Amino acid sequence: MGFLDRLRGLGGRARPHTDLIARERRLQEQQRLETVAWLAAGIAHDFNNVLQVIRANALALESNLLEAPHLQLRAREIVGATGTAARMLEELRDVGRRPSREEATIDVAVTLRQLEPLLRRAAAGRVALSVEVDAAPLLAAFPEGALEQVVLNLVLNALDATEAGGEIHVAAEADGARVRVTVVDTGTGIDEAVLPSIFEPFFTTKDAGRGTGLGLAVAKDLVERHGGTIGVGSLPGRGTTFAVTLPGRAGRRNGRG
Repeated sequence: MGFLDRLRGLGGRARPHTDLIARERRLQEQQRLETVAWLAAGIAHDFNNVLQVIRANALALESNLLEAPHLQLRAREIVGATGTAARMLEELRDVGRRPSREEATIDVAVTLRQLEPLLRRAAAGRVALSVEVDAAPLLAAFPEGALEQVVLNLVLNALDATEAGGEIHVAAEADGARVRVTVVDTGTGIDEAVLPSIFEPFFTTKDAGRGTGLGLAVAKDLVERHGGTIGVGSLPGRGTTFAVTLPGRAGRRNGRG
């Protein structure tokens, strides 16, 4: 056997070894996601019981505050927030699992506008938070609860990385037949060496006690499970951009055209 033949033989054996390593990594990630799923299901079940008590009391308050419209509005906001939380819990229960994709069509612009008050309360005036969406409908084949969970997770992650006085910008726009949602912050950024690992379950660059390393893993799982993609770009000291691309509704092109 000549030198070239032996070289080809070595190359043929190297590829299966590389594929094996890739499969092992995927298996490890799936096992971690299954652990997340087990934890999430238990937490979601217990939290849902608490949520129902909050909702029931908020509904009672709303119906008994007819003579105090400003307080009735606050009670109505609580009821609305419990509905948002309930949809998130439904998605959280399925993290790490792979059910068949839901056939759901939402207007991303409407969903983000409805979520904006919750995002602003999370920012609590510490950073300047803005939400910008196209005036035209942005129709996506994606569950509403999943989108709310993804955006909230990305904004909370941005808040952790952004000093007081910084900025977070949430935007949505048509991308051909798809819809793109971006979350941009002016925070500390992510070092290039750890950027490939940030979506791994339990991976975190935060100080002890400030994060579990699950938020971005959950967001990635929700996006990909429903046919979308998520990517990140960052420069240390100059901020981070997360871009989520959602599948558009079949047979319709988003945008003004």
